Amino acid sequence: MRLFEQKIKEIQYKQSAVIIAKYLFLAVSILCLIFNIFFAVFFLDDGHLGEKFLFAISLKISLAFIMVYFSLKLNRELLSKKQAAKLLDSNNNDKNDTYQNAWDLLTEQGEVDSIILQQIYENADEMAKQQNIKIDFSIAKTITIIMSVLLISNGIIWLIVPQKFMEVSEFFALRSLPEVSHKTFIEVSPGNKELLRGSDVTISVLNPEAETEHILFYKQHQVWREQKILDNEYEFKNIEYSTDYFIKNQYATSDTFYLKVYELPALKEISAKVSFPKYTKLQEQINNTGNFQIPEGSEIALSIIANNPIETAKIIINREVTEMKRLGKSSFSHKFTPAQSGSYYFALTDILGNSSQKINRNITLRNDETPNIEIVHPAIDTILSQNMLLPLIFSASDDFGIDDIELHYYLNSEKQQQQNIYSNLGKTLLKADYVFDVRNLGLFPGDKITYWLEITDNKPTPQRNKSAYHTARFPSIEEIYNEIAEEEKIRKDLLDETLKKSTALNEEFEEKRRELMKKEDIEWEDKKELEKFLQNQESLNKDVEKIASDYQKMMQKFEDNQALSAETLEKMEKIRELMEEITNDELLEAMKKMQNSLENMDAGDINKALEQMKFSLEDFSEKLEQTLQLLENIKKEQALQKACEIADEMEKMQADLHEKTEQSKENGDDLAKRQ
Repeated sequence: MRLFEQKIKEIQYKQSAVIIAKYLFLAVSILCLIFNIFFAVFFLDDGHLGEKFLFAISLKISLAFIMVYFSLKLNRELLSKKQAAKLLDSNNNDKNDTYQNAWDLLTEQGEVDSIILQQIYENADEMAKQQNIKIDFSIAKTITIIMSVLLISNGIIWLIVPQKFMEVSEFFALRSLPEVSHKTFIEVSPGNKELLRGSDVTISVLNPEAETEHILFYKQHQVWREQKILDNEYEFKNIEYSTDYFIKNQYATSDTFYLKVYELPALKEISAKVSFPKYTKLQEQINNTGNFQIPEGSEIALSIIANNPIETAKIIINREVTEMKRLGKSSFSHKFTPAQSGSYYFALTDILGNSSQKINRNITLRNDETPNIEIVHPAIDTILSQNMLLPLIFSASDDFGIDDIELHYYLNSEKQQQQNIYSNLGKTLLKADYVFDVRNLGLFPGDKITYWLEITDNKPTPQRNKSAYHTARFPSIEEIYNEIAEEEKIRKDLLDETLKKSTALNEEFEEKRRELMKKEDIEWEDKKELEKFLQNQESLNKDVEKIASDYQKMMQKFEDNQALSAETLEKMEKIRELMEEITNDELLEAMKKMQNSLENMDAGDINKALEQMKFSLEDFSEKLEQTLQLLENIKKEQALQKACEIADEMEKMQADLHEKTEQSKENGDDLAKRQ
């Protein structure tokens, strides 16, 4: 091989090596760039492994096509020996193209003079001896810099996140998508949670697996409902009720957790057993309101149950704070005896740290009321009857129990005395009667007894009260007859007035009757006049009935008191009977017929009724006159009776005074006063 041929081959190999290096560096740069792009995509998105794998395949396919393209281009750019000879001539600035001509003649072997050919070969060899081979490295300089930068950047990435770098490298090198292993358990926050009603709570998936869809299941009104979770969390707004929940995806399911919803701590139940003081004899009482109206000295045993588990429970009674005794996680008790009226409330703090609202409840201590007693009959001062017995009707009450009831009295201004009526009674209400017997007091006409009732209750320190003071006077015969005379005068005056009205009414009636006898028809005005007449007569009937009733009461009073003789009472009874006969059945029947005839407006019936009514009215007036006459007669007889009974009374009084002078322990002044 000739020397020039060796030089051509040398520069061909060396320059081709540079070209190959350029394309190799370019391929490495492209590979680094593609890897960096894939690393960025893989690093920024932890999911979508399938898409990433396809993206890696597409990048690798693109890289293969680029490599094929670079190979083809490299093949075209590699130097042939002729191009190498030309490069040598170019480097030598040889315008004679010594190397090219020598190479052409060497390869073509045409019909060239051997001497000339030999000369050309020798010239080329001579030049080859002195030839300095120059390689053009500039063609690979830029790509070398780019490759270096890319390699350095990849090195930095590897130093910063070596594990991720290796993971991406291994994934990029995969020929097929590996089977994915999924989590078998879903981590959930906050898990079990207790919270206040109306709060918000966020349910989150912790460390969620990529490319999974999570669904939240929660129980509402005993029915499971589902809710798709976006961005791995779901927020319950203004939660009202406790619920259970869990989260599920296509690969796993979480545990079931609860959200326990609490109200602000408050009382769900309050119960109190009230034990009363022994003397009240009251049975223990159960109170479920928490408000008390109780006697002083009562003991309260409180028990409460709260709606939430309670951390601390205190009771504040009239600003005094006391820790309650725990019975359970939500129940407490406290026992106390209130010293005064006031209020109290509970301060509850639940396990979430929430405090209860302040709700005041009242304690009212009821004072033991003073017992009460009242004499119902006689309700006013009265006069003693001749039998010397004074019937009393009284009522007594006490809120917890009556102990004793006593009758207290004194005669005129003498020393007070008493009689026990009840002892250790124990009742709270009493209505009873008692006969006050004054026969052993030796009363004289005009004597006055002042009396009242006293009551004590069963309190350990008894309370005492008394009724109003009343008097009972022992009257003389003269006073009794004077009272009778006064009562009879009142009734006589009333009867006189009634008789005058009756006489005037009879005259009007007779005038109207005669007027109607002349008429064939009864007019409406006539009917109204007759109806008015009947109304007036009805009023007179009622007046007479009331006078008779009052007279009966007066008789009963004197009869009960045994104040009058049997003869006087018998005469008064006749007057009463006559008064009752004034308004008799015949008069009432005549008035009824008159009313019926006026309703029928029959002239014949009306005239008959008027005729019958005439006689009844005349009889009414006559009996009034007879009653008045009898009252006048009895008045004279009573005057004589009065004188006789006064004489008998004075004789008896003298005898009694004489006997007391001999036997009584009273002093002379008292006896003289009575005489």
